[in-house]
Amino acid sequence: MANTEKKTARFNIIDLVLIIAVLACIVSVYLRYNVSENFGVNQEMEEYVLAFEIKNIRYTSAEAFPEGDPVYLAEKDVLMGTILAIDSTTPAEVIYTDTKGDYKVIYYPEDTRIDLTGRILAKGIMTEKGFLLNGNLFLAPGQLYYVETPLITVGITVNKIQPKTAAS
Repeated sequence: MANTEKKTARFNIIDLVLIIAVLACIVSVYLRYNVSENFGVNQEMEEYVLAFEIKNIRYTSAEAFPEGDPVYLAEKDVLMGTILAIDSTTPAEVIYTDTKGDYKVIYYPEDTRIDLTGRILAKGIMTEKGFLLNGNLFLAPGQLYYVETPLITVGITVNKIQPKTAAS
């Protein structure tokens, strides 16, 4: 007797794994081409000016920021940009509470401690979510970043980010 039974196709676990893999591929292609646009992945980088300030540094440290020197983010070893200019150096201020509980401001004497403001020329992308330095690292105004130049390592606070054309 010959076996005349028909073999029928059955659904098993391997079929389920293949279906899930195909769906994951479709979702990843959708995310790559649609959602990534919100993060500026396919945009072209432009030049931006980052206005910054440094509080309470030694007055001789102002010489450590010559125009054109590179600035690197210290933790990430990523090029932030180049120094455009140092805009101002003023005596550093100290806020203290007097014996009555009132806040008072005093300033360091000249040639001791200073507050410094300046500008850095950086490349990046401005998206709806914020500024992406070099297209992949978020920077935000009001945040403290530790940076390195060839002469100094210091913490800077980014105050404003604007296109180079608007800053000129």
